[in-house]
Amino acid sequence: MTVYGVKVMIGLNNKGLTGMTYILGSVCSDGVVLVSDRKVMLDYGAIHEFEDKLFQVTEWMIVGSSGISGLFEKFRTRLCAYMSSPNMENSVPAIADEIERITHGLNENYRGVLGGENFDVLLGIKSSTGAVLQYIYPFGFAQGVRKYKAIGHGEPYGSFFLK
Repeated sequence: MTVYGVKVMIGLNNKGLTGMTYILGSVCSDGVVLVSDRKVMLDYGAIHEFEDKLFQVTEWMIVGSSGISGLFEKFRTRLCAYMSSPNMENSVPAIADEIERITHGLNENYRGVLGGENFDVLLGIKSSTGAVLQYIYPFGFAQGVRKYKAIGHGEPYGSFFLK
């Protein structure tokens, strides 16, 4: 079983690249794959850069998230701090629980300024029993994904092609 993270450019229209995040996680016969765009909008869309929206937490876990890029940086910083903590339990359930707590905490802390936006997460895990894809809701609950799950503003458009 394998967990792959792939970064691709998507979101082309007749005017060029759009500002929509699209992250797709899919369960395959031999593992899990996560695919994302790399375009990050800054200063309310006035500036854009290309950054990874997927990152590898461990050799057996990869994470992707949609939402405000600053929250993703806070998420990554908090998760990396947990992973380097001497009290960290290096197990799938413990790390997944921490990802749920961080996701919930960020959405709660910034609810007043998010303006109805949410920060959510896709989590690809390789374990001794196989590969698993989980979607972490903004309120911090992880749910297993059986086929595929797309997140981000581009989700309705990309998912059209998957049906």
